[in-house]
Amino acid sequence: MRFLVIFTIILLSMQACSQRSNDNFVDKIANDFSRNSYFIVLSVKLSEGITICLVENDELFYYFNKTKGYDESKYKKEVGAIIRENKILSITEADFSNFGFNKIVKTSKFDEEVKKGKDFIVGKYFKNRVIVDGVSDNERNTLIKLLFDWGITSRIDDETGYLIIDK
Repeated sequence: MRFLVIFTIILLSMQACSQRSNDNFVDKIANDFSRNSYFIVLSVKLSEGITICLVENDELFYYFNKTKGYDESKYKKEVGAIIRENKILSITEADFSNFGFNKIVKTSKFDEEVKKGKDFIVGKYFKNRVIVDGVSDNERNTLIKLLFDWGITSRIDDETGYLIIDK
């Protein structure tokens, strides 16, 4: 009986860690078609293999609209499934370049810091929800992935051009 209780707690804890199954998080991202929409992190299959990348929701919608003819409703269903089920999206190199996809290049800078948790990372790299100066593009992209995994939405502010978070 003790084993069953412990196993259940561990299983529920693992589910709570993955925001990809959080409907509110996914719906918030998928419903934002503004010019500077929320970032989505997904696995993409290119000719060289599978890579993790990020793309703004409006750019991903534009990709699905132009290449597959999806309207907003069909797109929301598809992107929701991609995020929730961690599906791999197969695209061409040309589409990767043309539709705003960005590879996430792993940086070792965060390996130790991430162990301190999301509050530490957010406190160190964001001031009043805005990213601090001095963060490289690769580091910013890694931060976006971490935030996405934690269920924190992020986007580029249309007035300042800085990465901002909703918390």
